[in-house]
Amino acid sequence: MLFWFLFATAQFLLFLFLSTMLWSYVQLHDKYMPLLSSIKPEPVKDGVLIFIPAKDEEEGIGPCLDRLVGLKGLEYFKIVPIDDRSSDQTPQKMKEAAARNPKLIAPLTISSLPEGWLGKNHACWKGVQHGLQQMPDAQYLLFTDGDVKFHPDTVAESITWMKQGNLDFMTLIEDSEFEGILEPSYLLLFGIFLIFFAARPWLLHKPGGKNFMGNGAYLLVRREAYEQTQGHQALRLEVVEDMRMGLLMRSKEYKCGAAVGLNRIQRRWQPGFLAIFKGLLKNAFAGFEYNVPMTIVGILFFPFVFIGPWICLATGYTTIGVSNLALIGLGFWLASRNSRLPPVPAFILSPFLSLVAAANLATSAFKIIREGGVSWRGTLYPLALLKENCLTVSKAFAGGNRK
Repeated sequence: MLFWFLFATAQFLLFLFLSTMLWSYVQLHDKYMPLLSSIKPEPVKDGVLIFIPAKDEEEGIGPCLDRLVGLKGLEYFKIVPIDDRSSDQTPQKMKEAAARNPKLIAPLTISSLPEGWLGKNHACWKGVQHGLQQMPDAQYLLFTDGDVKFHPDTVAESITWMKQGNLDFMTLIEDSEFEGILEPSYLLLFGIFLIFFAARPWLLHKPGGKNFMGNGAYLLVRREAYEQTQGHQALRLEVVEDMRMGLLMRSKEYKCGAAVGLNRIQRRWQPGFLAIFKGLLKNAFAGFEYNVPMTIVGILFFPFVFIGPWICLATGYTTIGVSNLALIGLGFWLASRNSRLPPVPAFILSPFLSLVAAANLATSAFKIIREGGVSWRGTLYPLALLKENCLTVSKAFAGGNRK
């Protein structure tokens, strides 16, 4: 009986946390985490460089570049697609797109990967150097992926919002494309974890905070901030370089923000539920800084949050169980408004999917430890090297590490 009393007490603490976070979100998100489409764009006269690293993406890179050419509200911009050692027709597709729009597209081909770099991070770093040769007075740098679909006003709205808030760095919550029920439900479960527990993006405006966020589909940074922090060079061995970019900027006290990209950036992160599980095998352990105790806490977190309230109901702690289920349901509904992912199936399936998430994280850690590193696009990156170069939260906010 004592065990269940202590468990219910822990669930009560979860209730207090969820209540505080959800109340804070409802009060502040319209101002500090707005719908990007609600921003009236102003003409952008500053130079903008847009970087798209790609490896073996021959099918999608051409249409991606053609869509980016149609961006509106930017008086001066250039697109830099970076072929990162592709073995297919990706470089040829980039050249064909550049031939159609020679003033706007300046492709770069990378033929080798130097030691001590991950491929994408190296491609972005080299892309910036190439882009600044093409546009030496560029003031904004945007990093995105080849499968992202842009609304024509996205970048102009983003820079307008950055200027209104005097931001140095921003990211977008993407408008997810999906099929079926399991795929969007799993995405929304992780959305709950990211938005309300980990990143808390509506609080990024508060100085001195240690929360951070970055989505690789859309990372927009002022050139000065990127150069002062050394950008991807500082993150050269980061597997989750997008989140670490957010951490890097936040830790150096640059002003950060996140907005909601409904109807502004769209993509399907992975083609199906099983593909999401497989994709997270590379990212999940890295997201927990390759730290085994922290990973164990993460493994326990998912069932505690999403199954725990049902256990309270079954053990007689009805009030706390019902209260937490109501708050979790509200959290699913609020998170779904940022992504169009359906909340009801996600809530119903959350007990099962929380076990899947725990298994996903555990499998990621076991696989990387067993193999001695992360295998990514044909290259094995040793775990010891990744851990040594990982920008952990404690490293980032260590004394004297501010700008």
